[in-house]
Amino acid sequence: MSDNFWEQKVGWKEAGDRTDGAQVIRTKDHWRTFRHYVAYPYSSTRNREALGFAGALWVFRLSSGEITISNNVWDQGEIPVEYRDRLPANATLLECECGRRAFVGDQRELPPYTLCETCCETCCLVLAFNPQTVAI
Repeated sequence: MSDNFWEQKVGWKEAGDRTDGAQVIRTKDHWRTFRHYVAYPYSSTRNREALGFAGALWVFRLSSGEITISNNVWDQGEIPVEYRDRLPANATLLECECGRRAFVGDQRELPPYTLCETCCETCCLVLAFNPQTVAI
């Protein structure tokens, strides 16, 4: 991707990690991969093809401690090495820890979500999630 593309992302960071009403997410996973995402507010549309990752539910914890839950997340690619100092991680992707439920990539359900009997922290966050009251 071009330098202009990543310079735009630096601009979003400087604007409070927001763009077009969406939360800008930057993560560093355990494989040391730095990724850039845009998480739009939760969408109740049943047309999943119109949503990022076909409407899969994503749960992020921002560096501030705030939780962002979205079913409309768009991956903008791996952050190039030369931009990692200017675009540091600002969130952690939360995944189901109890092993019975994976949110990322799970396209089977729309709210209300059914969860395992032994709730991990991520499952509990999704259980408490109400798309009508959560704004990101």
